[in-house]
Amino acid sequence: MTMDRRRLLQLSLVSTLAGNALAPVAAGDAATGAGEPPRRKPDFLFVPGTWLGGWTWSRVRDRLWAQGYRAFTPTMSGVAERSAVANPDIDLYTHIQEVVDLMDYEDLRDVVLVGHSFAGLTITGVADRRRDRIRHLVYFDALVPRPGTMKAWPDPGPDGRYPGAYQDRFEGLVDGYQLDFFRDYTLDMLVSEDYPELRRLLRERIRYHPWKQWATELVLEHGGYDGLPKTYIRCAGQQQRPSSDWMPGPAKDNPDWQWLDLPVSRMGMWTHDRLVTQTLLDLAGAGESGVPPGLDAPAGITRG
Repeated sequence: MTMDRRRLLQLSLVSTLAGNALAPVAAGDAATGAGEPPRRKPDFLFVPGTWLGGWTWSRVRDRLWAQGYRAFTPTMSGVAERSAVANPDIDLYTHIQEVVDLMDYEDLRDVVLVGHSFAGLTITGVADRRRDRIRHLVYFDALVPRPGTMKAWPDPGPDGRYPGAYQDRFEGLVDGYQLDFFRDYTLDMLVSEDYPELRRLLRERIRYHPWKQWATELVLEHGGYDGLPKTYIRCAGQQQRPSSDWMPGPAKDNPDWQWLDLPVSRMGMWTHDRLVTQTLLDLAGAGESGVPPGLDAPAGITRG
């Protein structure tokens, strides 16, 4: 079989829901040592943050493809290019089930599951349902749910109104069920003016986000992230309104967690895709010393 034909056959395996994820090699190849069974290569699965589609992880995905890994970048229902299916019933569990279904249908195992922003809720719910599939959980500047903070939206007060600015935001929901990024934030919340092309893409591609993904309480039946390898990546280069300690919660100063500071903004997966890719491969234990052939060791990282 010629290389061109092999490449065409690979491209025919594209999965639409998975963000055009490609499986360039078999899942279990390299042996871990003499006399040991082959260790399955990790699969990578990225869940984008609020208002964002799988396209935001495409640069990291492409780098992982080039290194022979399966990488999936789905867009959740009601968001970005899937806004056409938006409806008032989409909630946190809709997104959790979509990720679980993708894992099952693509037979993903030894998964490095990455959640951005409030997708930390989603990946925790996925881990609760598919613990045996998880190799490493990565919270990329994401909300870490814990008792008292199992959703991204506060409960209403005794008067039925939400606290502070949340009531105004609730009253401003588009069609009564969708969050509007540009009503409440500026692009500086994601990336600085140093990246005009990315800002243009964000202006074009950000649409609405299902409010119930924020407002649905996550209920765990199997411990969520407890007992699983997990890392919190803080986007330490974020200039406007960097994440407060409320977001990572129990991940901060906790020996059960690995903590990494990356000198990137909230869109670091796009602006510093090489660094982010290297970091994820390191966490997955890929290659010698965690770094696959052809890539430099991660630089600019502060480990907590």
